[in-house]
Amino acid sequence: MIKFSDTVSCENTEKDIINAVRKIYIQYQEFMNVKDLPEFKVEFFNVLEEKSPLCASVRLPSDTTDEYVLNISVDYIKLMQERSVPILYHEFTHILDHETILNDQDHSVRRRRLILYTEFHATIMQMKNATGFKNNDESKLLTLQSKIMKYENDIRIYKYLKDDLDSYIKTTAKYKLNMKDFEILRNYAIYHIAKKHFAKCYIKEDCSHLFNVQMFAEVLGEEVLQAEEILNSEKNDVQTILELHKINRILMERVINNSN
Repeated sequence: MIKFSDTVSCENTEKDIINAVRKIYIQYQEFMNVKDLPEFKVEFFNVLEEKSPLCASVRLPSDTTDEYVLNISVDYIKLMQERSVPILYHEFTHILDHETILNDQDHSVRRRRLILYTEFHATIMQMKNATGFKNNDESKLLTLQSKIMKYENDIRIYKYLKDDLDSYIKTTAKYKLNMKDFEILRNYAIYHIAKKHFAKCYIKEDCSHLFNVQMFAEVLGEEVLQAEEILNSEKNDVQTILELHKINRILMERVINNSN
């Protein structure tokens, strides 16, 4: 497995970081058993200047450009190095999904329709990398005492999931009825659903006490539970994607109508 320590010089120049990220992209394609994913442009931002909690994000093509852009926090990459790989796998999965699902439709249509599925899929891939899966097809069982790679250090999966749950409880309690908060909380709901699904598939113990999708449904709407059921099928056919898109539209329209 490629590590940043193998590819980035002590100067950590932007060129070094870009080269390292591109090598991780090759590693990701091998992990997923895919070839010839499109190239992307790398742009850097400063977390403090942008006042953003994000360490990396991908800007997908639009109807005016076919270009993919990977936005990277310079400080995050420099400090975390190989610990940044799981989040890069997350972002690379958005590229994979955009390229391979509904690819007969316009970019803007794909982006809207894929949002629930691709956040679910990307989180699963992030979790697999962070827990040491060698490839996407590996059949591996973990325990709550197994280690998971986090930004600062490796921690037990139990603590990782418990910290997540506590954080989401606080976030839902502070939720305000506006589009910005909605988009954040909706994504958190999908991350939570994805991690619950990952736990069910790959962790030996019962982890139900570490998840509470219902709290998101109580704030956003019962359709969140419908989305969970659909996402757990792991299907990405057209009908499934359209069902998820319909749920997202209902959730969004509820926010728009209630905030007017």
